[in-house]
Amino acid sequence: MWDLEKLPLPFEDSAFDEIHAYEVCEHVTGQQGDAVAYFAFFSEMWRILRPGGYFMGTVPRGEWVWGDPSHKRQITLGTLHFLSQREYREQVGITQMSDYRNIYKADFEILFAQQTDDKLGFVLQRQG
Repeated sequence: MWDLEKLPLPFEDSAFDEIHAYEVCEHVTGQQGDAVAYFAFFSEMWRILRPGGYFMGTVPRGEWVWGDPSHKRQITLGTLHFLSQREYREQVGITQMSDYRNIYKADFEILFAQQTDDKLGFVLQRQG
């Protein structure tokens, strides 16, 4: 067993084709507002995925985001955009998107995202 908040994880670079994290990310990506912890977690996922690998997950929406006392962060479709270097290139200076490229070097593309009243499901693909 391993604490997912203890980074780096005990895996070699590019060890996995896929990572599945259903109802996990809201527990382990640092407190709301802690950008460093958020990007550290996803950078670690990027590190252990092979190039072109997939990160698939779900996170709660609606009352369950903060209804569960163990949830540390809300992850939205907008939050996922900060994981894409393409989004930074296209949006920084044009929209209100903040630029975190000084602390985030990994790169995911959002291949799929679906929102329901109580859940956001997504598939990210490792770039580079």
